[in-house]
Amino acid sequence: MAKERQCIACLNTYKYCPTCGEFAKYPTWMTEYDTEECKEVFNAISGFNMGIKKAEDVKKVIDKFGITDFNKFKPTIASKLNELFGKKSTVVEKPEIVSAVEANAKPEEALIPEPTVEELIRESEEDVATREYRPRKRRINRINED
Repeated sequence: MAKERQCIACLNTYKYCPTCGEFAKYPTWMTEYDTEECKEVFNAISGFNMGIKKAEDVKKVIDKFGITDFNKFKPTIASKLNELFGKKSTVVEKPEIVSAVEANAKPEEALIPEPTVEELIRESEEDVATREYRPRKRRINRINED
C-alpha cells in the first residue's frame, strides 16, 4: 500500500511504497525525494555544507535542471542557494513560533548564555571532588537451613 510521503528538499507530498509491486519500477531514492531534481539539489547543498563539494558543483546541478526559482525548495535550501548565487527570488520564511512562557519572560531571563563545554567540565570535576566516599553495604544472602 502506497504511503504518503513528504520530500525532504521541497516539502511536496507524494505517494510511494518501496516494497509494493506497483512501485518496483521507481528508484529507491523516492523514499526521501519526489523528483531527481530535489535529490540532486539536496545532495549538492549537503555536500557543500559539509565541505565536500564546491559552489561550482552546486551551480552545475542548478544549471543541469534549469532552476531559476529557489522558493520551490524548503527555506533552508532556498536561503543557501540565494546566498551562493545571488538573490534570484525572495525566500518566504515561516514565522517563528514563540511559546507563551518565552513571550512573557523578562529580557534578562531570555538572554541567559549557554554554559561552555569548559564550564560544564569544571562543574562536574568540582562535583566529583566534593562527593564523599561511602562504601556500599554488602548484602549477604543467607539460606536458612532447617
